[in-house]
Amino acid sequence: MGQSISNTTQEAIVKETNKLKLVVDNTASAGKEPPEGDNWLARLETGTVFLCKEKNSANFILAQFALLEKIEDSSRLLSYIQPVDVHGLFVDNNRFCNRFTYVDTLGIINSDSEEKEVDKG
Repeated sequence: MGQSISNTTQEAIVKETNKLKLVVDNTASAGKEPPEGDNWLARLETGTVFLCKEKNSANFILAQFALLEKIEDSSRLLSYIQPVDVHGLFVDNNRFCNRFTYVDTLGIINSDSEEKEVDKG
């Protein structure tokens, strides 16, 4: 089984999120499997709060997620954009990384529900 952070930590994160809505159209792939690409999501540490942006989009808004759990080729993310329950949502790493480009790490959530800043050199 993969690594995960506690439900208490997840609840604390959810309480602090802004409730913005993002509409995602999943019809574009229509049954096709994504090609193997850069699976940057698999390289992040559990608890990482990160920013990403939709590829090939003129949209200037960045999406913020927290990586709650890693399970083989999938991950459980907490979305700071679309309100979801405290358990997060499971994503296919390849599909997610094919749709979004990693931008930056904001911090790491530890098991004490504290967020620490990442030293960027």
